[in-house]
Amino acid sequence: MGTIVSIILVNYNTCKLTCDCIASIVQHVHSIPYEIIVVDNKSQDDSIQAIRNQFPQVTIIEANENLGFGRANNLGIKHAQGEYVFLLNSDTILQNDPFPYFIDFCTTNKQVGVLGTYLKDGNGNYTLSGGHFYSTHKYLSMALRRLVGLSYPTEVPLSDVATSVEYVIGADMFLRKDLLAAMQGFDNNIFMYFEDVELCKRISTKGLQSYVIPGPQIIHFVKASSTSQFSRIYNTASLVYCLSKEISWMRLKIFQICLFILKSPLLLNIKNIKNEWQYLQSIFHYKKYLVS
Repeated sequence: MGTIVSIILVNYNTCKLTCDCIASIVQHVHSIPYEIIVVDNKSQDDSIQAIRNQFPQVTIIEANENLGFGRANNLGIKHAQGEYVFLLNSDTILQNDPFPYFIDFCTTNKQVGVLGTYLKDGNGNYTLSGGHFYSTHKYLSMALRRLVGLSYPTEVPLSDVATSVEYVIGADMFLRKDLLAAMQGFDNNIFMYFEDVELCKRISTKGLQSYVIPGPQIIHFVKASSTSQFSRIYNTASLVYCLSKEISWMRLKIFQICLFILKSPLLLNIKNIKNEWQYLQSIFHYKKYLVS
């Protein structure tokens, strides 16, 4: 039997996280033939040698630069031999074999787009696993609620049954390789963040539905592989880019102005004003953070 699942991880200076993730795969996955592909984004630590020493069966693809998340995954997908592809963050740990659950669900539900599971953080608390697509209304509402001290409701609550979602978070995306090929993978203009939502949105236009399902047990060490300032700047820039592909120039400008106004109280943080101003600028100068 040939390879059924290609598990793809992207590594960038996260040697221990990546090795721990691979170790959890080797420990728990025994139900199907699989391969592990690690795309290394030109790490400066000892990631490549450590992975080779500990896991000689892993295929390592060395990028010539830091490709970001989507483009690195696209590179890994080109080398994938499996019928299915499992895009797994390096800051995750498998606690059981997820593939009997994923493959059974795909087999019995023919209109599946992307599958994920209900993720938990390192403390066992349920964490972001999927949600609703981006829109100007959604993100202005989120900014307004944050301004007045209100939390945003959980879009996909924890459940013991499968939940239909608009997108599955990129930390654990399971889908057919031929579907990925048809979609031409992630948007290569996005360096990091929102590429998972954007891909799921394109997949939904094909009449396919994505789900978060129970069964697979995966820990996601949220934000373990990126810094807060980096995350919020690239999150915002990628959001504005995704919206720019779908709405008019005028609507985009109105959104940018409204978002800037709602977030401008951040400038009251005098001790960190340089970072706050850089973040606010990313709302308008989003193209600076895209892949050139």
